[in-house]
Order: sequence, then C-alpha cells, then structure tokens
Amino acid sequence: MINTNLNIDNFWLTKALNIFKDTVIKQSDFIEENGDYVYLYDLIEILKNKGWNPIFASNTVLNLIDTDYLNLFEDDLYWLEIS
Repeated sequence: MINTNLNIDNFWLTKALNIFKDTVIKQSDFIEENGDYVYLYDLIEILKNKGWNPIFASNTVLNLIDTDYLNLFEDDLYWLEIS
C-alpha cells in the first residue's frame, strides 16, 4: 500500500515553488505582486506534467497550504505567492 501521508521536505517544496514561479507567477496578471489565484488541482497537474508522481505532487501541494506561499482565498481558490 502506498503511503499518502508523506511529509515533504524543504528540498521538494522549493523545487515545486520554483516550478510554480516559472509556470504560474511569471505568466500572471499579478506579476508585480509575485502571486496569482490558483486551484490546488491545477498546481498538482503542473507538477504531474513535469513528471512528478501523482501522489507525491498532491502531497507536496498539500504541504504548502497555510504557509507563506499558499493560502485559501475563498471556496477552493487559493492565493499563491512566491517572492
């Protein structure tokens, strides 16, 4: 059985944030604010498209919630901020 309760270390969180910076933030309408509004499933898909294992991608995104980088805005829309 696959462990879906992974605690992702800072190395992988940093790699994910760098990917998000290149694929989301640099193309954002909010580029001067170093952020954008995102859905979690979109972030997971970005990582999966970069070759990440789906469970590892999901756990990485979930580990970013309620950090300085990813906070709930409303409903299932999040604010992703990377300075």
